[in-house]
Amino acid sequence: MFQQVLSMTGTQASDFPALALVNFTSEERKKFMVNVMNLTPKIREEAIFKAVALDKQISRIQLTRRITNRKFFTDEMGSSEPPDPKMADGGNSYEVEKNCCLAIRCNKVWRKSMEMKQKLISFPGQAVFCGECGCLIDRERVEEVPHTAHCVKCKNSHNGNGHNGS
Repeated sequence: MFQQVLSMTGTQASDFPALALVNFTSEERKKFMVNVMNLTPKIREEAIFKAVALDKQISRIQLTRRITNRKFFTDEMGSSEPPDPKMADGGNSYEVEKNCCLAIRCNKVWRKSMEMKQKLISFPGQAVFCGECGCLIDRERVEEVPHTAHCVKCKNSHNGNGHNGS
């Protein structure tokens, strides 16, 4: 089916990087590809760019979660309970607290990435636009924060930073 869609649009399989989305199941890839083909070429290109960036981010998060869980959340007895920073000895408490914060941040980004992945699969045309003002989200922002749903201007206004025109 995908080859038929490609031939109808005059697109080569090599021009379609969504085929390499390793963190998408085959069903998710199929659904994404069918939905993205209904978009205008510019929006299709932006949706594919966001999918590839999000896929890379998911891979990085998976690696970070594995390392964090193995290194910091398993004690010598094999317990998988996160360490309590208040119970650590004085010399190690900073490291334990830092690693707990890393794990919490990693899980937050993971949840947001999974939410954006589902939105991108079901509504790829909507996922590339700011949820606040409706403008196309810059590629630079998508590269830095693939799970983003807001442009830089709206994100800064939410954080109280204002917009300085850059």
